[in-house]
Amino acid sequence: MNQVKQFFWKLLSTDKFNDFSSLAVKTPGPISKKAAVDACAKEVLSVREDGANSGTFVNRYLSAVGLGPGNPWCMAFIVLRLIKAAHSLALTIPNEMPRTGSTVVFSNWGKAKSWFIKRADLELGRARIQEGDIVFYFFAAKGRIAHTGIVVDVTSNNDFKTVEGNTSSGLRDVVDRDGQGVYMKQRSISALGLFGGVVRLPY
Repeated sequence: MNQVKQFFWKLLSTDKFNDFSSLAVKTPGPISKKAAVDACAKEVLSVREDGANSGTFVNRYLSAVGLGPGNPWCMAFIVLRLIKAAHSLALTIPNEMPRTGSTVVFSNWGKAKSWFIKRADLELGRARIQEGDIVFYFFAAKGRIAHTGIVVDVTSNNDFKTVEGNTSSGLRDVVDRDGQGVYMKQRSISALGLFGGVVRLPY
């Protein structure tokens, strides 16, 4: 990374020009890791819509966050995967975690808990993507975070695989937030968008 890029990312990073000495959560907890493994199952990756943002399994995801058919469901997909992972491990997700279909609500909650790792800190190597991290994509056109997924594999410091709901097969780093199913995606840190990042849950 050249000095100009380094300066730019430091401006956007957590501690500006200071060292990123510690993370609130060093590694994703057991529920997050289990959710990442389960997301790779054939029956999960085969989910497709049957109508706009609806279908037998899509409706179950939406129902888990109190929403009906027709709503965006990428965040609902993550929430229900976490709930199912917790159940399979006989663990409980604290009530503090939002059962929401909103990527903005969930990511803002992560920021308030100091569990959100900015893209800038990832670019600077102050933190590394890990399996079980929940990725949040920033869309400049919308001026907000507007899509999410869960990291299921890390192939390098810059490259990782996710499983995402409400997306499409598409190209590597083209983030589709209004697709028709659940897909495994190959991503790089740049796909997160300028103000994107990951929420790393301790459970």
